Amino acid sequence: MNVKCTIAFPEICRLEKVGDLKKIIKDLEILDYATEGKAMGKLDGKVYFSPNTVPGDIVDLRLVKKRSSFSEGRVIKYHRFSEKRIDPFCKHFELCGGCQWQSVSYSEQLVFKENQVGETLRRIGGLEKVKVEPIVGSPLDKEYRNKMEFSFSNSRWLTQEEIESGERFDRNALGFHIPGRYDKVLDLNECHLQDLNSNRIRNRIRSFARNSELPFYDIHKHEGFWRIMMLRNNSQGEWLLHFQFGYQDEGTISDLAELIKTEFPEITSACYSINQKKNDSIYDLEIKPLIGDPFIFETLGTLKFKIGPKAFFQTNLEQTKNLYQKVLEYAQFKGDELVWDLYSGVGSISLSVAGLVRKVIGIETVEMAVENARENAEINGITNAEFISGDVKDLLANREGILEENPSIVILDPPREGLHKDVCQALIDLKVEKIIYVSCKVSTQARDIKLLSESYEVQRIQPVDMFPHTHHVECVVSLELKG
Repeated sequence: MNVKCTIAFPEICRLEKVGDLKKIIKDLEILDYATEGKAMGKLDGKVYFSPNTVPGDIVDLRLVKKRSSFSEGRVIKYHRFSEKRIDPFCKHFELCGGCQWQSVSYSEQLVFKENQVGETLRRIGGLEKVKVEPIVGSPLDKEYRNKMEFSFSNSRWLTQEEIESGERFDRNALGFHIPGRYDKVLDLNECHLQDLNSNRIRNRIRSFARNSELPFYDIHKHEGFWRIMMLRNNSQGEWLLHFQFGYQDEGTISDLAELIKTEFPEITSACYSINQKKNDSIYDLEIKPLIGDPFIFETLGTLKFKIGPKAFFQTNLEQTKNLYQKVLEYAQFKGDELVWDLYSGVGSISLSVAGLVRKVIGIETVEMAVENARENAEINGITNAEFISGDVKDLLANREGILEENPSIVILDPPREGLHKDVCQALIDLKVEKIIYVSCKVSTQARDIKLLSESYEVQRIQPVDMFPHTHHVECVVSLELKG
């Protein structure tokens, strides 16, 4: 077995404090997977977590974090490689942090994710008797994302070899922030999570940016021209680019537009925003055109969605189809239902069920997403879907207008932090016949299910892997009113 392993995060090791955080744990056998892409081992009754390790590895760790119940370390030496370990397909693995599990097969990842869902729902949600259905794997385990975002930085991450060479290097970078180091960016040459055209586009624009001699962003001083580049592609092979610049430079922006037109005919939409804030959020920024209209279209089943730089949309299109199919399977619509879709985003779930029910009402906190949902309903000629903007907690507490009628089914797809306890109580008081709860973080979903168990009983649990090679996993849970 030809296994490629590196000692990751050398700069982090150099920044450790004295005392226990310089301690080396020797000959630790990695026993099992853990949360957030880490694995764990035990030695002398103590638990140690480490990223980029595989059950069966025997390693030396240098501690970087210590708590009363566990410690975390980084590998400084491998004594034995696990039989489960395989060669990562990306040369940036272990450094960029975008993937955590390229060193094990995708089938092995799915086994762990399925087990993780069951263990979390039992431990936090108290669901001892409900069976977890076999996980739905992604049809694509590479090039599955339709959106990626990359940061420009004047503080490129240097490898240990570069540092020790004593040479001077170009510190401008375009890529991902190093995990745990918000001020350092890994200069990416390749990424396998999006269509590989993304690499060609990113690398060419990085070269253009360096030749422009305008400064890459300095996150400490909050200054610089080149800041963020977002790439989005659709299933028709069209691309949308959005740039964040620190200030206006007409000549450079015009030259960039000409480059894109000349070299990348597949980029049908390019736009930019001037961002002088300390955060990278674009939702309060003006979108200015470079090429074409500032949006592309995507199809999901028979539906068509307008996707702009500010739009919320699932990033794994093929697996989204499987996810939504599970929602429909669990709901078992008869045709006469009033459905509430809470945290409805751009309305992708709402519009997917609209043709199967009497009416669907989507509720979303972000006003821009609500505007997108209404526009998408109009594009698809759907008239029985309404969307309202507001905090779900407040709207359920003060039901007025179209929310006065009780729904037959509630669909939930909240953010990672899950439901507010008042939303759980409102659902308990509502006594709706069925709840379909879609979650991207099983631990908060399990917490909420435990609260809902006062009135609801879990019927089915379906894990869905939206993000291969990462620790993330989605889960669809069907709950029905007791009695």
